[in-house]
Amino acid sequence: MREAREQKRQRQRILRVVWISAAIFIAAGVVALLVLRGGGTALGEAVPIEPRVDHFEPGTEYEYSTNPPTSGPHYDEPAEAGFYSEPVDDGYLVHSLEHGYVVVWYNCDSLDAAACDTLASNVQREVQGRAKVIGMPRSGMETTLALTSWGRLLRLDEFDSATIRAFIRANLNQAPEPNAD
Repeated sequence: MREAREQKRQRQRILRVVWISAAIFIAAGVVALLVLRGGGTALGEAVPIEPRVDHFEPGTEYEYSTNPPTSGPHYDEPAEAGFYSEPVDDGYLVHSLEHGYVVVWYNCDSLDAAACDTLASNVQREVQGRAKVIGMPRSGMETTLALTSWGRLLRLDEFDSATIRAFIRANLNQAPEPNAD
């Protein structure tokens, strides 16, 4: 009798471990799927995808249909993730977008030096240490900030950390070559 109870307890412990392991496995799969897929519905205006012709040589001029660009022909090398205080040619950045990057563009044209420094610092704080996220200055935009991913554009008149983070979560890796780097 005592042996039967012990065997029953042993079976219950094994079943509990199996159920807990299965739950952990399923939860890890859901988290991995959200991370790989970007975690939500894409944000920003859907912009028609420009043709992806063969790579072209650095320095080649190309007029993208949006400012800043969201897709199209590009150089052979992508730009690296991180914050930039000086502009980089669009050809490098479009290649990064094709790999699933998000670019946070900031425009200081209408700002005084102190406001520009604050904006740049805020953008740097949002992009620093994030994989596949770039902070890039850009003159000539119609707004102070623009967020781009492959085929997506969101313009902002002022810095909004929550919106920037939501755009990154929703649009990161939503591109033709998200596993490239």
